[in-house]
Amino acid sequence: NDADDVARVTSEVVRIANSRSGEGFIAISPEARKKFWLDRKRTAAISRHTNAFKINEDVVIPLPRMAEYTDGIERINIELSLQNKLAFADALEDFFARGNLPLGKTDDANDIPSVELLEDRVAQAIALVQEVRALWASWLQNVDTLFPQLQDHSLRASWKTQLRAPLSTIFTGAEFAPILAECTAIHQRVLKGRVWVALHMHAGDGNVHTNIPVNSDNYEMLQTAHAAVVRIMALARSLDGVISGEHGIGITKLEFLSDEELQPFTDYKNKVDPEGRFNKGKLLRARTVRAGPVEAGAPVLHADLTNAYTPSFGLMGHESLIMQQSDIGAIADSVKDCLRCGKCKPV
Repeated sequence: NDADDVARVTSEVVRIANSRSGEGFIAISPEARKKFWLDRKRTAAISRHTNAFKINEDVVIPLPRMAEYTDGIERINIELSLQNKLAFADALEDFFARGNLPLGKTDDANDIPSVELLEDRVAQAIALVQEVRALWASWLQNVDTLFPQLQDHSLRASWKTQLRAPLSTIFTGAEFAPILAECTAIHQRVLKGRVWVALHMHAGDGNVHTNIPVNSDNYEMLQTAHAAVVRIMALARSLDGVISGEHGIGITKLEFLSDEELQPFTDYKNKVDPEGRFNKGKLLRARTVRAGPVEAGAPVLHADLTNAYTPSFGLMGHESLIMQQSDIGAIADSVKDCLRCGKCKPV
């Protein structure tokens, strides 16, 4: 409760940090605290945007090769972004091709576009979408040679400039406003399923938290994220990195570890727990699990993602009355922007 004591102690901590080439930041005023937490606040904004849990893949990368790792992750992110853009272009083309487009209501019959006019505008829109999609697809196909330009945004796949602005020119007038509104809605729906990889690192020890926010009620997004994990692990190995990290080994990493890496743990587990009673099947490959006599027809235990299931509060809310008749919804709201694992977040 003594502000002077707090000031003396914190100043001493900063002095110790400075003596070892470190830095200290003492946030006394609300403005200073806001500045200190600004980066974490930005991360929280990402968390709110995805409203998802994280696939957390810690790796340790040799410091001299860290730049190669970050470039590799950016390459993966660029490809994931372009793939999402192509999915959006496909959805947009399907919308225009299906017909029966929404039009604005008007009391003046003269303001209703003719069939011929509407067909002409739709044809222009489809041609535009196909042209832009072909451009984006060529960037993705040639990402090896175009990576520098895509990385520095000399080439940028933009819904706003390459599609929305021209579509606004094609569909001018209040009668076409619902069409443009639906295009924006389609963009938001597809964008919600975009996968990207976020990194944060420890200072100087090579530990890289490689996080992928995903919505657990979007199966395609989960599959895309897992495919990205496969590439990330291969990248880490290629740079003489280690698939481990501060958070240890979880079920998502098990398939990427060699038998030689797992063997010491397997030997120890079988020595101290020969009957396999403790955490049965955890961190052991199915073929190496020893749990005493095995009954005929007994299920094979899988410690990896083979039989993994991820619950979704979003699906639960649709399928049951639990969210309505209990405090689960309020609890979920209170933790939805947490920056830890996020498994309890509603999606």
